Amino acid sequence: MVGRPISPIAILESNWSVTKATKRKATTEDEPPLKRQRGVMSDANTNPAQSTLESVIVVHSSSDESTVLSGHTSRADFEAKYLERKKLGQGGFGSVYAGHRRSDDLPVAIKHIPICDVPCQKVMLNGRACRIPKEVLLMHKAAGEPVTVGKSAAVSILDWYDLDQEVILVMERPVPSMDLLRFMDENYGPMAEDVAKIIMKQLVDAAIDLQAKGVFHRDIKAENILIEFSSDGHRVRLIDFGCGCICKKKRIYIQFSGTEH
Repeated sequence: MVGRPISPIAILESNWSVTKATKRKATTEDEPPLKRQRGVMSDANTNPAQSTLESVIVVHSSSDESTVLSGHTSRADFEAKYLERKKLGQGGFGSVYAGHRRSDDLPVAIKHIPICDVPCQKVMLNGRACRIPKEVLLMHKAAGEPVTVGKSAAVSILDWYDLDQEVILVMERPVPSMDLLRFMDENYGPMAEDVAKIIMKQLVDAAIDLQAKGVFHRDIKAENILIEFSSDGHRVRLIDFGCGCICKKKRIYIQFSGTEH
């Protein structure tokens, strides 16, 4: 069944939504939330020689990538670099705002997460044991270096900030786009078969790519799937890796994580 055409006005701004449905993150597979430490979450009690491969991830990265993974601690730096505008959505683990990077007007999505709700991951970064937000690591693994913005199904992480009471993630914001739920609503019913086939194939390809990179999203749903519009047609982009984890080979996942309904 072919739906009605989408209004051009409806796709002028990216509709990056955060679902209000109940979410539950994993417990035993996650490190504890970040404590009140600044910058790279250094773990003074971590001895890399005593850590298992499952608890510490070794990150081999260039200096540019290391800067992204290391994060920043200055709110003044954040405000000088990014302009935050209207609120796009709010969920159980944070609020997301539209914004732009001041230097080049690049559209960004800015996610604010209370410090107590930020699960972290132990990593070895440039020979140093530290802890960073797990969502930052997952997005970095999924999308690659910041210079590759727009080239992967997963949106890119550009910056993150460890501030007094919150962690701020700055991410790529595809424009124009809208989430899949709104996309279906705009069509007033089932999508045309040729459109549905394109979207489904891209979703399968994205899941395969994430698995190859060792990333398990665990909350792929209509609200976390953006449909980006361009002259080349519809393109699937994945957002919100907050419920995700590192995918380990031959490991069976039996604990629920994600949106319950």
